Amino acid sequence: ATACLLFARFAHLSLAFSPQVELRSGQGRFLPEVVLDRFEAYMSTSLAACKGRVVVHVGRRHHFDSRAARKLLSHSPHVHLVYHETDLHNTTKFLHERQGQLTSMVKLAVSQVMITAPVRASGTLCE
Repeated sequence: ATACLLFARFAHLSLAFSPQVELRSGQGRFLPEVVLDRFEAYMSTSLAACKGRVVVHVGRRHHFDSRAARKLLSHSPHVHLVYHETDLHNTTKFLHERQGQLTSMVKLAVSQVMITAPVRASGTLCE
């Protein structure tokens, strides 16, 4: 999910499920400061340059993920948050095993991109 956001500027649609974007107080807190600075700068640049939709799914009751995801809203108007009623970090597991929604959610998103993405006469997607 984190890589999805780091490369969102190349996509018409990015779906990120519980991305680890708050490294300073999370799992990256032991990384060198320069690495954390570069990560945050690259994340900010990628989201700011994004022209497509960025949909970030997090558990509403997973307070760390929810707080980190809310910070992403300041990077781009294209970022949208979707909250799910779970306290799990693994939102995909929750959506798949407990709700049975993950597969249909991804299929719907892909079909929407295929329908709405601009296409060249050669049949390839426009950038």
